[in-house]
Amino acid sequence: MPNRSTIRKWLEGQHGKIRKWASAMSHKLDAADVDDVVQTVSLELLTKDKKIKQPEAFARSLTAYRVYDLLRQRAKAPRSLEPEEDPGQPDSFSGRSLRGLQKPGCSKERCLDFWKAMSQLSSLHQSILLRRLVEERTFAAIANQQKLPESTVRYHYSEAIEQLGKSLHYVTLTGTVTDDDAKSLAAVEVTARGVRIQEYRRTTTDRHGQFCMVLLQKGHYSLRAVKAGFTSMARHLELRCDLQLPAIVLSRAQQIVEAWKGSSRDE
Repeated sequence: MPNRSTIRKWLEGQHGKIRKWASAMSHKLDAADVDDVVQTVSLELLTKDKKIKQPEAFARSLTAYRVYDLLRQRAKAPRSLEPEEDPGQPDSFSGRSLRGLQKPGCSKERCLDFWKAMSQLSSLHQSILLRRLVEERTFAAIANQQKLPESTVRYHYSEAIEQLGKSLHYVTLTGTVTDDDAKSLAAVEVTARGVRIQEYRRTTTDRHGQFCMVLLQKGHYSLRAVKAGFTSMARHLELRCDLQLPAIVLSRAQQIVEAWKGSSRDE
């Protein structure tokens, strides 16, 4: 009952947030679909027996699962959440695709497993993870709010991810992308698609050419790196534990064309 009272108080005036989250997840939802998601999420929050320390973060995560449950019934549901053919469209989850929720009947269990693992972390680790993964804030913004050096926030974030990954048996994939001159390439789109596992992630490299995908299921993946003006890269890899890839090198497309023209003249 105490938890139900807390959730009921939080829900007052918060339906607009749930509606906004649901609408942003897929263009396939109409007004009626969004209303259904809002109602479903609200009811699940109110009927949950265990105490929820972070109602907003839990509600946002639960909304993602319910949106997928709704779209899963449609033939093109995965594509509505994965605009993989149009790299110009921003990903609402900054690379955290919903494909991992695709197993029928297991979404609620995975959601609860995640928050159970979160509850085992310290309050500082929980706060940093929620602001980084759910609210999508920068490390600088989190550092300012926590009144900590940015380097300290990054350290605690890495530590929290490592602890959470061990609890959930997930792994982390990191790497860098460079050109032929070993210069870092920013804004490279990197995607990892599971092979025989229902997992899909997409992210972009930072100004140092680095990328990171956290909380991935173990298994085989097809990795792809794409940037305008450069040749794309595709490779297969197996993730059994946390993995840091050797530098991924992309050649400039212009250099490839010139080399091909040069070989044609020689003939």
